[in-house]
Amino acid sequence: MPGLLRKSLTICLTSVLFAALMAVSPSVFAQKLPHYSDAVLAEWQQRYPRGIYSNYREVILPRLSPEQRNRLGNLVFEFPPRIESHEPFGFAADANGQIIYMSVQSLKFLDDASIAAAWLNRNGYTMESLTNYWLMLRNWKGSDVPPPMLSTLCIPPDAISNQDVDELSQKIFSTAIFFVMLHEIGHVLGEHGGYENITPAVARAREQAADAFALDVMAKVGDAPLGVVNLFLAMTYFSDNSADFATTRAYEENLAQRTHPLSPERLRIFADTLEETATNYSGSGINRVEFTVIAAQIRLIAGTLKDIELLTSLSGQAISPADLGPMKPGEKIGRSCTDDYSGTQAFSGRFKGVTTVNNVEFDLEAELQRDGNRVTGRSSYGLGFSTIEGVVEAGTMHYRWKLGQWTGRGVLSHADGIYNGEWINDDPAQGSGMIRLKRR
Repeated sequence: MPGLLRKSLTICLTSVLFAALMAVSPSVFAQKLPHYSDAVLAEWQQRYPRGIYSNYREVILPRLSPEQRNRLGNLVFEFPPRIESHEPFGFAADANGQIIYMSVQSLKFLDDASIAAAWLNRNGYTMESLTNYWLMLRNWKGSDVPPPMLSTLCIPPDAISNQDVDELSQKIFSTAIFFVMLHEIGHVLGEHGGYENITPAVARAREQAADAFALDVMAKVGDAPLGVVNLFLAMTYFSDNSADFATTRAYEENLAQRTHPLSPERLRIFADTLEETATNYSGSGINRVEFTVIAAQIRLIAGTLKDIELLTSLSGQAISPADLGPMKPGEKIGRSCTDDYSGTQAFSGRFKGVTTVNNVEFDLEAELQRDGNRVTGRSSYGLGFSTIEGVVEAGTMHYRWKLGQWTGRGVLSHADGIYNGEWINDDPAQGSGMIRLKRR
């Protein structure tokens, strides 16, 4: 498939985000994004359409039947700078089936995500810092604007000057937007119109039909949907979930009225469609066994969706820009873009060990900086990041910690290179636990 500014290939986590592009209904929460100036959006408003129209005319139309091409004869794409209340997934077909809208801000957001994923991949880092950034946006509070994606993730301004990073990021971005285009074209060909005065069941059936159309055309092109597992996981980061509502009843009522929910039913149908169309991808080099594995992973998400939503909410409240440095495999805390945690004195440096939470043991990592007797830092056992402020007295650190909505205190003593201590939650109902660390 020709380049779209970003060429074709579905890779790892980057396509993750893009299933959520199918959901064009406004969210119940106000999503804040990093600021893209009017000048930046105006520049990309001139650049993105060329590649999108090229793919539409040279790749998609030749794969459609004469009757389908005739029905799309008057279709045009429009590129508004922003589509308020729909960001960062500002993509939709109009009710009359003549226009597909693609927000430039949404395109740029996904473009940056593609660069981030490619740079992390090519430098041996996991994608966790990128998904943590999305979690942070999902739970961003206050009136200030979230920080830019790339610099916050410690990705250098000249990242795409590296040919491998540039090519991979373009492949990632192209696949994402190709899927978006096909899904919206599926709505047009299905004559789905608007979502007013129809039942949620009918609306969901339309979404499933658009999903199936997109998968069918991708099979004809030979563009295998390798990233569908991570793609649906990303929808949990930006979609409404039970944590957004005061009561279970309010959440269930909202779910019943939504046209694009990430529901177990939709995930299972998507998995079924993948398995049914697996043989259509013979030219992509993907065998049926691999498609069966992908489908099984999607069904696993369907079965654990509520647990994933809960973890998304808890973790997102305990992530700040300082926590988003890149991580090597197995790490729970990434390298800071600016701070140096290489100190050698007691209670200073990078540490690894275990902690107990409700009598369950978890791996723990911590970074501490010491200035005289004062210590600041952070720690993580995999559920967000705790901030730490303490004072060292006679070989023991007395500290306060904060993890999202939870706060507490603790002590940590040092002897023979081993740090032992305990933590206590300010809310007695949340209990306490132990800590054991040693320098990394």
